[in-house]
Amino acid sequence: MTVKENGVRTPFFAHLEETFTQRATQDEVKLTAWKEFLQLGLPTKKSERFHYVPLKDLYQNTFSIESSSAISQEVISASVLEACRGSYLVFVDGCFRKDLSCVDSISKQVLMMNLSQARKSSYGSFYQTRTMQRLVKEKDPFFLMNAAMSSDGLFLYVPPKVIVEAPIQCIQCFSKDRGSMVFPKAQVFIGAGAKVEWISSQQSGSVPASFYYNGATDISVEEGAHFSHYLLADSTDGSWIFDSVRATVKKGGIYHSSYLSCGGKCVRYDVQVSLCGEGSEARLHGLSFLEGKNQSHIHVEVEHDAPGCRSHQWFKNVLTDHSLASFAGKIFVRQIAQKTEAYQLNNSLLLSDGAIVNSKPMLEIFADDVKASHGATISELNEEQLFYLQTRGLSREQAKALLTLGFCKDIISEIPIDCLRSAAFHRIEAFLAKHQG
Repeated sequence: MTVKENGVRTPFFAHLEETFTQRATQDEVKLTAWKEFLQLGLPTKKSERFHYVPLKDLYQNTFSIESSSAISQEVISASVLEACRGSYLVFVDGCFRKDLSCVDSISKQVLMMNLSQARKSSYGSFYQTRTMQRLVKEKDPFFLMNAAMSSDGLFLYVPPKVIVEAPIQCIQCFSKDRGSMVFPKAQVFIGAGAKVEWISSQQSGSVPASFYYNGATDISVEEGAHFSHYLLADSTDGSWIFDSVRATVKKGGIYHSSYLSCGGKCVRYDVQVSLCGEGSEARLHGLSFLEGKNQSHIHVEVEHDAPGCRSHQWFKNVLTDHSLASFAGKIFVRQIAQKTEAYQLNNSLLLSDGAIVNSKPMLEIFADDVKASHGATISELNEEQLFYLQTRGLSREQAKALLTLGFCKDIISEIPIDCLRSAAFHRIEAFLAKHQG
């Protein structure tokens, strides 16, 4: 771990340090995060978590952290899904903007405020305690970087037994057309027996040509609560997206997530879930479809810290051209976590000779009453199936598209929100149409 390359401070780190110093913050959370970040340093390829991530390219870049905070209502409106017309929250350059958000369809009992307000409220002690506990045990420098550099993020509290009927969409908007560096942060607390569906997305249609996005979401799912999390990583060939999710799930609680990415210069999704209450559950699915020289890197850790918990990981990749994907998934079962059920699978489909996939599923089990499995497959389209479809009147390219769509369908079909599922299928179909012929 280092902040230097060949003994010289990298432009990326030098810019971060200069910005942090100029802010001269007295915020204990940010100061602690920066201290922990410096102790870890920026990772290199020697770090197992980042072995395939093109960090050297990133460290030679600098991005502007300045924000104009200006965004048009047209950009926001174009980004809102049909099911979320009355329930969307807007971030501009990493800052939560309640004045640009719409909460008409969200229960009045749900509390939403900027983190700066939360620190001064009756929830300040909870926020401070949970965040500090997270920081001192955090091993990912990019999560720590977000905590140190983030602007005014979101604090969301859903009281016990509150069912939020409409999905809540969290939209990340950019005020500049290139070169932005943003650090959005969300602290989410789901009370006992509450239920929420949450969609994270970037603005539609006009994502900047180049930017650095380092987002972090910290989620607490209390007893019997249910939190469904959908992440859409829209990007461009010049984008760097590092998205971190941390979730703790208590007794009988459920955390479900679905992740969809078309890659970018580099997209990294890092999720860590702790099943710390008996009978809790995590279901983590994802799909990446990559072209050109785009990259997607997924790192998943699920800790079984209590008896009778269940987890299911299933991530798929579709790659063409000279794209690159990596998957590193880990299931960790403590001795106390008897009667665990834990499954992990990574499937990749290569549509060109130049595409590359690296997969590393892992199990670490210290309990003896466990049902667990892990595996990975990397394959091409089946020639016999292609031939069969061609004998039924389809062209070879149509047959390829149909089989590829079938490969993706398992992941997308599980999304229960109609407009979101349709949007996901539309992206896949547009990707396949682009690569026919």
